[in-house]
Amino acid sequence: MVRILYPTPIRPEAVVLMSLLAGLVSAYFYSVGGYLYVLLGAFFIYVKNLLDTVDGHLARARMQVSRVGRFIDSLSDFVVFVFLMLGVATGLLRTGYSTSLIWLAIPATLSLFLQCSLFNYYLVTYVRRIDAQFPARTRETLGENESPLLGALKYFYAITYGWQDFLVEKIDAVSRNWANRSDEPGSFELSEVGWYNHRAFLTAESVLCFGTQIGFLVLCSIFNRLDLFVVLMVTVWNIYAIGLMMVRILFFRGLRRLRHDVSHPEV
Repeated sequence: MVRILYPTPIRPEAVVLMSLLAGLVSAYFYSVGGYLYVLLGAFFIYVKNLLDTVDGHLARARMQVSRVGRFIDSLSDFVVFVFLMLGVATGLLRTGYSTSLIWLAIPATLSLFLQCSLFNYYLVTYVRRIDAQFPARTRETLGENESPLLGALKYFYAITYGWQDFLVEKIDAVSRNWANRSDEPGSFELSEVGWYNHRAFLTAESVLCFGTQIGFLVLCSIFNRLDLFVVLMVTVWNIYAIGLMMVRILFFRGLRRLRHDVSHPEV
């Protein structure tokens, strides 16, 4: 699709707006309830996911990557997923599911955002170590000498994603602290390069991104089990995220111990 759009005057920001529209249409169909509308919702959220990958590739191909586009993309994702989960909950309610399951959609929505923020944190940290000009950052702050549009976008970003960035930073700091704990004298400090640049963990964390979550939503829609999507977002996906962080901690603790044993062999 990038090859089709590249010679056209369509800008990446326009693709983001098309993605936003497809996501809102999907949320509407999910809210109606009934298998046919669920399938329509799945189709449009798939289109939204497809367009979500196109805008970034198109921006990089045309050298049109910008901070404004980065914020528009993130904010549109927030709007889509809030309305999407609201639509899923409304559709489940209309098809006779219990109100307890409907209320579960709230922690499912929070889980969905935090899981993706965890993935984005490590991805952005990794990419910015390779390319310092990469427009995304792990923590966005309001600054001076910015255009009114960029300032407004950053303000709304801080409201919608600031709490997520804060929590993920704290989780990362606590995890690194645990990984660095050791009773051995002269033990090695864990380097940031090793902690943030391990590609195996980056690959494992990709399961937590919006794209994978949408793929699972589409699968649950095909089998008409949106209730399963809500439940598993709260349970299995969170267990996976917590387990992955524990494995990361234990792996690097073991790596530090191995380096210590090699450097200080017992006589």
